[in-house]
Amino acid sequence: MKKLMGTSLVVATLASTLVTGGLNVFAAQADSHDSDVTAKIIEGGGVDPNDPDTQPPILIDPVDPGDVLQPAGSLGLAYASHFDFGTIKLNGSAIDVNPTNQVADPNNPSATIDAGYGVEVRDVRGKGDGWKVNVSLSEFKDASSSNTLNGVELVLPAGDVKTTDANTPTQNQPTANTVTLAADSQPNELFTAQKDQGMGIWADTWTKDDIHLKAPANQYAGEYKATITYDLLDTPA
Repeated sequence: MKKLMGTSLVVATLASTLVTGGLNVFAAQADSHDSDVTAKIIEGGGVDPNDPDTQPPILIDPVDPGDVLQPAGSLGLAYASHFDFGTIKLNGSAIDVNPTNQVADPNNPSATIDAGYGVEVRDVRGKGDGWKVNVSLSEFKDASSSNTLNGVELVLPAGDVKTTDANTPTQNQPTANTVTLAADSQPNELFTAQKDQGMGIWADTWTKDDIHLKAPANQYAGEYKATITYDLLDTPA
């Protein structure tokens, strides 16, 4: 035990001698100065239809060109889907169908592919005030008669929320909601950004298999049309 202790003391003494002997080299600070680094962030403007550089990226894929919008101000809708449910053949069972929207295949202009679906918001106000998208549905009316689809429901899912900036913190992400729209119902809250959320470009994207048109079996034959309305409000509540 004594021998080990003696060895330890010698090592400690040697280490102390090396440090104090000038082998530990650090540069001495001769001077220092602080300078400003400045930047001014201003509110963005609307989209210029004649300037493609102002058009926000569309996060719905594949894009339906007819659903692309041109926001006139710094807060606006950049995309809002329409829905074509095609031809529905009555068979005595309740109706439950998915949309059939088609767009040109970018790899084969003579062919079509399934369209993407969703709603996209562009918020370049730079204020973090939040926003919300309400959605409502009118009656389905037959163009050649007074008939309407009875008991109809349009179901839109809480989809996949996407943004153009992958580095955006998750706490700044808006919330997507599942909504079931009855004809001539009150607006439903579809997509919401609370304070400090939803800044930039955000989309609520859906797949066709999650979108449903539902109605009872007892319907009159006809060609029916309704209007879906997307309302973007500049406050979340």
